[in-house]
Amino acid sequence: MLLDYIKSLIKNKSVCILGFGREGRSTLEAFMKAGGYKSITICDQNPVSCDNVNTVTGENYQKNLDKYDIIMKSPGIVLEDGALADFSRLYSQTQIFLSVYRDRTIGITGTKGKSTTSSLIYHTLKENGKNAVLLGNIGIPAFDGIITDSDTIVFELSSHQLEYTTVSPKTAVLLNIFPEHLDHYGTFEKYYDAKKHIFRYQKEGDSLICGEDVIPTEKCLSDITVFGKESPVAIRPHSFVAEGEEVTLDDTCPLLGEHNVNNIAVAYLATKPFGITAEQFLKSLASFKTLPHRLEKIGEKESVTYYDDSISTCSQTTIQALCSLKNVGTVLIGGMDRGIDYSPLVEFLMDFDIPNVIFMYDTGKRIMAEFEGKSYKFTAHFANDLASAVAIAKKVTPKGSICLLSPAAASYGFFKNFEDRGDQFKQLALN
Repeated sequence: MLLDYIKSLIKNKSVCILGFGREGRSTLEAFMKAGGYKSITICDQNPVSCDNVNTVTGENYQKNLDKYDIIMKSPGIVLEDGALADFSRLYSQTQIFLSVYRDRTIGITGTKGKSTTSSLIYHTLKENGKNAVLLGNIGIPAFDGIITDSDTIVFELSSHQLEYTTVSPKTAVLLNIFPEHLDHYGTFEKYYDAKKHIFRYQKEGDSLICGEDVIPTEKCLSDITVFGKESPVAIRPHSFVAEGEEVTLDDTCPLLGEHNVNNIAVAYLATKPFGITAEQFLKSLASFKTLPHRLEKIGEKESVTYYDDSISTCSQTTIQALCSLKNVGTVLIGGMDRGIDYSPLVEFLMDFDIPNVIFMYDTGKRIMAEFEGKSYKFTAHFANDLASAVAIAKKVTPKGSICLLSPAAASYGFFKNFEDRGDQFKQLALN
């Protein structure tokens, strides 16, 4: 079904694959399998070694894009100003996949929580005998999914995947929006606008589940369900109320923190139309395995318990992490500076009861400077890198307390990705 659509789209067309990372390679494989195209050219800033296709590499790789009939943009590529005059030629795996499968897709986006929510929806469906496929930003390109006629598709969507998409999933989830990826978008408004594509092209009878802070202000054709502290789906510290039914979480719940109650409630709302009861859902939740690097307890060393929250790349997620754990003795903060506002984190830390805050890298230096001349409760430390920060943490973290990595900043420039940062933290902490 998908292959037939691709074949009809690229027949006798000159195709440009813009960006040759994981998704670009997946696109090339699918297009070669479909066949019928006039030509394929890979355009990437980095050198490309690939047989039987044309390549354009180097600084000018985005020049002359308008000469191609089809431009397949990979999510991480930022279009240069003036690189493309005719945006009707611009496609992506997300655009093509949703054009075929939108009617049985649950799409999930948000600044934070989308991987956990997507995985929990998928897990719940599978645990209750439903055929389901998980793909997208979770690490599986859409074209790599093997879809059968009975599958429900759980599609984690990043802002980069949504940015130029003109098809929305039948069931859409918009969890939250915090300032993020401003190095890519330039302004928060442009980033938010990209996220809105999750519902912008929905039809009557479609459904949107969204947080109370991200309720659409523009016209929306779908049926909207709102969750939050003051919303119809009421979120409480250890329970939520949906359609008059209170669902209480107990000690079997593997996800920590009130922010995860949001994610749990959303997963319940998304799977309830499949006939899954609260009892069945809670049973599925109890067997859910938390994802790595998301408030993950990684071990204990010399009476200090270490938690890895390397996924945290903004103020709000570090605040959530600190509120979710009891008895945090030290938190490690800092990474790549992308110019986001850290005033919420600074204000929070001013009054938060924690013995030590270790600031590191560029953002750590910037955040630490904001405390100059102010009165605060913790002892501030600075480290140039993660290894130095962990060494300090081992000396100052009180016995019996928690040492938490929750950087509130991107990993790039210092690590391959947030996973690499978390893995290195684990290695440093427990050895």
